[in-house]
Amino acid sequence: MLQLIISFMGGGILVALINWTRTARSERTTRKHDFIKEQIANVYGPLYFFVGITEALFGLNQKFHQAYNEHFIDQKWSTDTHTRVSLRKEIDATLQIANDYVGIVRDNNAKIVDILRENYAFIDPEDTDTFQQFVIDHMRMEREFKAGQPLETPHEIYFKVGEISFCRKQFIELVKAKFVEKNKTLKSVH
Repeated sequence: MLQLIISFMGGGILVALINWTRTARSERTTRKHDFIKEQIANVYGPLYFFVGITEALFGLNQKFHQAYNEHFIDQKWSTDTHTRVSLRKEIDATLQIANDYVGIVRDNNAKIVDILRENYAFIDPEDTDTFQQFVIDHMRMEREFKAGQPLETPHEIYFKVGEISFCRKQFIELVKAKFVEKNKTLKSVH
């Protein structure tokens, strides 16, 4: 009889242990799924959105500069004063529009910095260096270039300190790859 009770309890303990293992695994999977959803919602999704806008705005800026070169630089215009005054207005307007698109990128970069700062806990550790470089570039851009004009620091200083970028290719490629990767992982977790 004692042997029957022990074998019965042993079976119950085994079943309880199996159920506990399944529950723990399921909870771990749910936590992983929820964390990836939070990463996408708070970091990688918004960054992907802004990176797409940045690429489109850089493309527009480039198209304006190409059109500018074709229309103004590659043409032989009259040296007439009236023509020159008219051309100057058109040139200024064209370049201003092209620069306005880069200005929007700059404004969006401030939003990206806010996203990174407010959601640092959701950033993958291997992405930290690239994201911090983006923040440093933004800080430098805000301090070293005011209203689109460089400070009166000699070019030699800029060359020694290092280049500044509105949005480095490495950052863009990382964000796009991570967004796709996170979405694939999310689908495979459940």
